[in-house]
Amino acid sequence: MNTHLKGFGLENFRVFKDYTWFDFAPISVLTGTNSSGKSSLIKALLLLENSASKPGQLKLEFSNDNVYQLGNFERIINNKSSDNRVFFCFPYQLQHFPTLGESHECQVAVTFTKDKESILATAADFSILIENEPILTYGNNKLWFDLDFFLRKLSLNNRDEFKINERKKKRVVLLNPNKEGDKPNKDNSESVTFLLVKKIDEF
Repeated sequence: MNTHLKGFGLENFRVFKDYTWFDFAPISVLTGTNSSGKSSLIKALLLLENSASKPGQLKLEFSNDNVYQLGNFERIINNKSSDNRVFFCFPYQLQHFPTLGESHECQVAVTFTKDKESILATAADFSILIENEPILTYGNNKLWFDLDFFLRKLSLNNRDEFKINERKKKRVVLLNPNKEGDKPNKDNSESVTFLLVKKIDEF
């Protein structure tokens, strides 16, 4: 199985004010003049790797700064930008979608903003995209799933099987922590999949 990172995009991170995408091969060599972004790219990858190792959070973690020497969130913002957000994008192999045993190449896109209560940066929004269409989106404390895309991928002959009303929105809220009843209950181990099935059944 090919597991190397095939590419990486970033925006408003250090020297990268505008969105910049890098294609990676199993062995990649970075070349460029001084201050062209070689070390910034590597530090962005190290920062995400360290942050992703902390389970249960979508935050940039600066506690291991002796490795990438970035300081804090304010210091990673491009110094010519008035935007206080940082954007990252990378490819991901989505397993068992749309059906068990299948997989799709997708992109994960996440925007971080400063956490008011700590030195961390919190994910302001998060998306999983397939063919440039967001199938799963998190933002404003809500998690959305694009049912229409999911059903098109299933290529079902009879959509009535899912009780889908064509007049209703296909982009449904799976999880809204601010709304009672939508928050997963640890006692019955509701997962996003369970919430999706429950939402479909409500149509």
